[in-house]
Amino acid sequence: MKLSRLLIALISFLWVLVFIGTLLIVIQSTRDFLQKTLESHAQDTATFLGLAITHSGRVKDVETIERMTAAVFDRGYYTEILVKSMKGAPLVSKRVEQAVQGVPDWFMTLPLIALTTPRMNAIVMDGWIQAAQIEVVSHPGHAYSELYRISVRSTWVLLVVAVLSLVTVLIVLRFALKPLDDMEQQAINISKRHTKPRQGSTSGIGGVPRIEPGGILDVNHPLPLSKVMIVCSNCGKPTRIGHRTLENGRRVRVCKQCGEQMEAKS
Repeated sequence: MKLSRLLIALISFLWVLVFIGTLLIVIQSTRDFLQKTLESHAQDTATFLGLAITHSGRVKDVETIERMTAAVFDRGYYTEILVKSMKGAPLVSKRVEQAVQGVPDWFMTLPLIALTTPRMNAIVMDGWIQAAQIEVVSHPGHAYSELYRISVRSTWVLLVVAVLSLVTVLIVLRFALKPLDDMEQQAINISKRHTKPRQGSTSGIGGVPRIEPGGILDVNHPLPLSKVMIVCSNCGKPTRIGHRTLENGRRVRVCKQCGEQMEAKS
């Protein structure tokens, strides 16, 4: 493989790794944020509902507790709200299995994407006595919708940026490596020649003719010196050669880039 193609393939591979890594970091960061938001949302709701029931003064009124619980649950942000006694007997239970809208099933089953819905709780007090316990589970539908939207948008944005930057780098590399390709092509200047078996000159005792086998032969061609440039020892750049006549009449070679003499000064 040519050196230029090897460099392009290596840079393209690294670009793909950077794209995938950046996308995974964005998705993972968003997922962690939404996971903490679900926990905080459930805990805040449980605390709020517990304080509301406590300050209502009707801790033992199940009908009042149910109305207050329904007012919170009907907003649609929860999978379950359970109010139970301290002995575990359920007093009010609200639960719904609502499908996530607008998000593919395969997306929610990915190990990197899957969200957990923690069960957060709070205590309802009746004076100094713990009267009941509230458990709240947030619905992950809104979190999945937001995560899917950010993932799709991030994928397209990063993909467009990656493609444009990669194309730019490849174009620059192609122009930068063109002299190297030409040099390599001239240095490896080997052509294939297809030959048939033929009878060569006689050799040995008795003049037995020698048979030259046919096949595909590699024929080396000379490297034209006009294709090679000298690197100036003064400026370090590849350059063509100019000539200058010194005061003593001596003709010397000079660098076309910096104008300095390229031969030992005398």
